[in-house]
Amino acid sequence: MPFKELRHYDVDDVAIWLGCIGLGTKAEAFREHAVDGDMLLTLTTEDLTGDLDMSNLQARKVLTSIESTKEIIEAHSLADVNDTAYYNKIISDLEAENASLKAKLNPHQVQPAPIAQATPVQAAPVSAPPQPKPRQPTVLGGAGTGAARGAVRGAIAGAILPGMKARDGAKAGAAVGAYSGGVRAAKGRRFG
Repeated sequence: MPFKELRHYDVDDVAIWLGCIGLGTKAEAFREHAVDGDMLLTLTTEDLTGDLDMSNLQARKVLTSIESTKEIIEAHSLADVNDTAYYNKIISDLEAENASLKAKLNPHQVQPAPIAQATPVQAAPVSAPPQPKPRQPTVLGGAGTGAARGAVRGAIAGAILPGMKARDGAKAGAAVGAYSGGVRAAKGRRFG
């Protein structure tokens, strides 16, 4: 993307440019006098120090910055013109170098050895591990399961029966269920 030439700067561009060179405090004076890019290029030291209230040092800075900016814009515009030719030359040089390296590589390239056919070997049959015996619930496990079932049944009964709260029914059901679940688990255990 080409840079905008100084002569095409509007008053706002000149104010931004002044900020970039460290003289942003002088931008208001340039705005008051409607200094745009065309006028900026024609300013002299006397104009800068007299009409725009700058010191001699600030005026010198503006004039040298104008020249530097013009050089940067000119160099950038020349680079745009030459970019295509420059990059095409680099691409062609790289392609030539790549072809040269491929040619050098081929005589030294090692051919892979043929792969021998594998012969299948029969493995000895392996028996499956023994299946674990089903475990009976422990007394505590049976009591816990019984308590949970009893609590649900008791809560339902407590909600249905008049004068009884579901919470009280759940407590009673849990107690009865825990007892009966523990007894059931103890009966199912095998000793010995």
